Amino acid sequence: MHPRRQPSGTRKRVTSPESEDCLELRQRCNELERINSEHEATIARLQKSLAEAEMKANRFENLYRNEWWDYSLKLPGLNKLQSGMFGYYDEEEASRIHTFLMSLREIANDTRRGKLIREIDLSRHTGVLNEELEPYWEQFVDALTGYKFVLDYHKADGFNFKIDGIELPSLFLDMLGDALQETHCDSLQFKSSYYFQDYWSGESGLKFVIQCIKSNPILREFHWDSNSCFGQSQDMDLLYTAINSQNLHCLSLRDCALDDDRSTALSDIFRKLKSKSLRILCLAGNNLYNLGPTDMSGFLATNPRLRNLDLSSNLLSGQDIIYIADALKHNTSLRDLVIKDVGIDLGNLYSAIFNDSSMNAAYATNHYCQIYTRYFDSSVPFDMFNIYTSSKLNMRKKIYYLLSKRHRSHENANCFDSEGIEIKHLPNILALLKPYSEHYLEAGFSRAEREDIEAEPLSIVYEIMRGWRMPELYNLVDKMDTSV
Repeated sequence: MHPRRQPSGTRKRVTSPESEDCLELRQRCNELERINSEHEATIARLQKSLAEAEMKANRFENLYRNEWWDYSLKLPGLNKLQSGMFGYYDEEEASRIHTFLMSLREIANDTRRGKLIREIDLSRHTGVLNEELEPYWEQFVDALTGYKFVLDYHKADGFNFKIDGIELPSLFLDMLGDALQETHCDSLQFKSSYYFQDYWSGESGLKFVIQCIKSNPILREFHWDSNSCFGQSQDMDLLYTAINSQNLHCLSLRDCALDDDRSTALSDIFRKLKSKSLRILCLAGNNLYNLGPTDMSGFLATNPRLRNLDLSSNLLSGQDIIYIADALKHNTSLRDLVIKDVGIDLGNLYSAIFNDSSMNAAYATNHYCQIYTRYFDSSVPFDMFNIYTSSKLNMRKKIYYLLSKRHRSHENANCFDSEGIEIKHLPNILALLKPYSEHYLEAGFSRAEREDIEAEPLSIVYEIMRGWRMPELYNLVDKMDTSV
């Protein structure tokens, strides 16, 4: 007899000792390759850290050569500033420049010693800084360049930088641009460019500002106020870069004196605005006019996240005001609208936040945005409504104001009937009279205003119940009599 064969699927696979050794060696090789890759990545990180440490060490070594980390140069006195060694200054100019240089030295000393400075403000001085003073400016820029190490040490987000009123040579601003690109700024304020018109009005100045915005990803505020040099091909690139910056929270373009073409281009910004972080926008003093329903008002109607808008001192027309009023009816984000010194009556805008023609009309108005005007801009009381942060409180105040105003002429019941308010809403209206009155009485009106307008809740309830025609109740009474 032949031995029975085992099925092919049940046969045992025999491996030689040499095959097992090869498999084990292959696994060990793969493990060594993985370890080697990790070591190479670790070495790369260590080399990068070493390079940064060497850079810091070289910097601190250079600073240590100066015992107190102060300016290595002695500040020129008033006599030297007037002698012609650093340009020509009269006595008054020399005093201003000397004060400015002292301010630069103080900032450099503080930053080099590791002091955390939240704001570097160069806007408190005015004057012309001549090229002969370059060594002193270089000391300041050098300290500003190294300030990022101080920010890293304190784990601070950034600092505010302001410059206004100092005329700087283009070389100085080039040096400043390199420093600001290496340091994180939370706020940049470049104002009144007419003090250094030759630089800012050219392409180099606009490139400098654009690069400062792009190189500071944490930038939250940008102020470009009183810059009348618009007209270059890149000025709109500056506006688009700023307004669509990833984290920009506040953009101020006050008094830029845009001409007709630039006003039209600026209105185009509203149609292309993509920033989801912008909360404050100032466009005051820019000669804006004929914005149209698809520009700024159309932008507001889309309910963006913008919370504060300043349109003061522009050439807005009555039609522009109507467009803005219509847009506010669909906007629940804007909290403050500043519109002063526009030269026209703002009565149409008032209807966007309060309409006393009916309860439904009052309820349908904007309960979020407070409008700020000058007292002579309009005869309507803008400061009475939307003064609370809660839209519900603002709505309650308007309803109670309307009810108390009608109560003086006993019109509440008739108005309810003429407005077609159904009987089923009566309990809700009566129940909310008390909360309406509580918040309305807290508004801080004078005694004369309260006596002239306000009414007690119980008086309004009595008037409504006494005069409102309620056929449903009458029908119910007739049925009760019949059943009896």
